Amino acid sequence: MLKYHYPYPLLPSLTRLDWGDHELAQYLPVFTQKTLVEFSCSPVSEEELRLALHCIETSMPQLQKLTVKSDKLFAHFEMDEITHAISSLDHLTSLSFTYPPLPPDALVHLSRTAHLAEATLDLYQNNEDAHLSPAWGGFAALTKLTLGFARNIENYPCATTFLPRLAGVNLTKLSIVIRPTAHADEFNQLMSAVGHLTHLQECEICFDVIRVWGDLVLDGAALAPLYNLVNMRDFQVTWVPLTFSPQAVSDLTNAWRRLENLLLYAPAQSDYHLRLDSLAFFAENCPALHALTLRVAPVERDWRCAPDMGESASNLASLELQNSIIDPHAEDQVAEYLAKVFPIAAVGHKFWKARPDRAAAVMQRIHEREKGLVPQGRAGIEDKGRSEDGESE
Repeated sequence: MLKYHYPYPLLPSLTRLDWGDHELAQYLPVFTQKTLVEFSCSPVSEEELRLALHCIETSMPQLQKLTVKSDKLFAHFEMDEITHAISSLDHLTSLSFTYPPLPPDALVHLSRTAHLAEATLDLYQNNEDAHLSPAWGGFAALTKLTLGFARNIENYPCATTFLPRLAGVNLTKLSIVIRPTAHADEFNQLMSAVGHLTHLQECEICFDVIRVWGDLVLDGAALAPLYNLVNMRDFQVTWVPLTFSPQAVSDLTNAWRRLENLLLYAPAQSDYHLRLDSLAFFAENCPALHALTLRVAPVERDWRCAPDMGESASNLASLELQNSIIDPHAEDQVAEYLAKVFPIAAVGHKFWKARPDRAAAVMQRIHEREKGLVPQGRAGIEDKGRSEDGESE
């Protein structure tokens, strides 16, 4: 009816379209234009998805950025329309297609797309061997990649075969979102696969749901395959029980001397990443480090700062100790140590999510101690815990 009363193209110069109205899904073809360079949609039914794919294939030849996210489509199915739509796009620079899975033919076509620089994909068993195709193009222009793994653990190993095929690509940023819990061997295999990406500067590995790892603790040396990635600047691992020996911390900091941000979150409150003494390795070996987030091992009441320890030249601006346990009798010694190792850092501490008044009083005492150790004008220790949400239990 709309075309009957208004036969001319609607919005003939439209370049960006975000289609989110499911009640008007049938009218999508009316709004699609050959001028579109960006299109996003979140279909809630198979019919909506098929319609969107048809519009992409027939009406969006200049598309550069495509986002299709169908969280409500839980059934595993493959559509020829997906391959047809993806194969029609020769100008793509950015693609986010997380569900349903890309068929192998569509993934192979993407690998040959000359300008594709950013991609967000879920890997499934059905496309695990796509990279073995003679037509595989290798994602030559790819610089940023986000990989997700579907709801079954069987999909997790796909990365160990897929990522090494990107070894010759100038990939600088990698994010991996893992839904099922992995085992130690699988985590080690994943690290070995990531280690092939020699241009990597930013890497995030996230278990997006806190899972029960039981008594499993992963040795921090599991990251050793990544230490040839000498340009690493930002590294984040969340909800993985990694524990580093002093030697492992030394190895990491010596390998990643350009590191600017390190964030580690442990899955259980009983887990910790390293001993307090090992923080000095970051001050000694990572001059560009400006943010450090982790949990230290419990600091006992008789812990002492080395009396001959000098003040470092670290430029660390933010140290977040999460909810590390610090015995009240060791607070002055901890304050002295932190003031010497990170003399200008603001230190946050959730203090085991104990009574807020207790946490505030403890951090105030540490703050006063640091003020007496650090030259006037430098940043002090502040209690970030009072203004932040606590960690998930």
